[in-house]
Amino acid sequence: MSSLDTNKAKVRSWLTERGYGGLALTAVVLLVVFPLVLDSFRLNMVGKYLTYAFPAVGLALCWGRTGVLSLGQGVFFGLGGYAMAMFLKLEASDPASTAIQSTPGIPDFMDWNQLTALPAFWVPFNSLAFALFAVVALPGVLAFIVSWSMFKRRVGGVYFAIITQAIASILSILIIGQQGYTGGVNGITDLRTLMGWGIRTEQARLVLYYVNAVLLLGCVVLSKSVLDSKLGRLLQGGTGSIHGLRRRGVEGLRLRIRGVYRRRRGCHVYAAGRLHVAVFRGHRAVDRDGDHDCRRWS
Repeated sequence: MSSLDTNKAKVRSWLTERGYGGLALTAVVLLVVFPLVLDSFRLNMVGKYLTYAFPAVGLALCWGRTGVLSLGQGVFFGLGGYAMAMFLKLEASDPASTAIQSTPGIPDFMDWNQLTALPAFWVPFNSLAFALFAVVALPGVLAFIVSWSMFKRRVGGVYFAIITQAIASILSILIIGQQGYTGGVNGITDLRTLMGWGIRTEQARLVLYYVNAVLLLGCVVLSKSVLDSKLGRLLQGGTGSIHGLRRRGVEGLRLRIRGVYRRRRGCHVYAAGRLHVAVFRGHRAVDRDGDHDCRRWS
């Protein structure tokens, strides 16, 4: 067999057996066809649907592939969205833009709630680099803490689902109750620019659509690589119960923590990527309704 035939066989295997053919077709549709045939409004709607696909991919891996039902997916992309929204809100709350407030230089909802200074935990979000780091780190750290505390005690099945739903409810109540620090029911609104670049223009929405689509495709490729790895095969082999893996000598605690952590790291991109709608309703992203959206789109 010639080298050309060998390369063709490899490409054919890559496109068919490994399932990348459908992904390549999806990439063409998202990156070429939709921007050419859809108007700005409908393309923006497609961008919204694509952002829901991020937590859907995470939930499909977590529940569909490994049998771990999480009813708190909204918590993770909600935290990622809040991290980015905090930076954008601080940029929109410069002293010149907030001169009519009692305390210029702080977000408007803080001024409405009688705060006179920017809370300490908001200060680092003046930096875009820190905000991007927090988008990834905050959901990952929370996922590690939740998975360690529950899998260490061999909590699984319906109990894991109930606890994760309780975490989502607790965080939603906390966000609404601390409206002076979080924006409450209204969330973080009136987001205008990103490092001076207007995010409400038609051009900005097109750019953010492409960024969203590329990140989603990358997330799918990363998920497939995880499933094809030794970690992925072990996680799928332990679907529904970790005891079978433990009997075969596999350390189930570390295995599931790594699996949950990797799946949750992709979910937070949803809200961070969706901020071009110029409003972020934080409690709506993390509560039970937001998690219902995750399950529906998965």
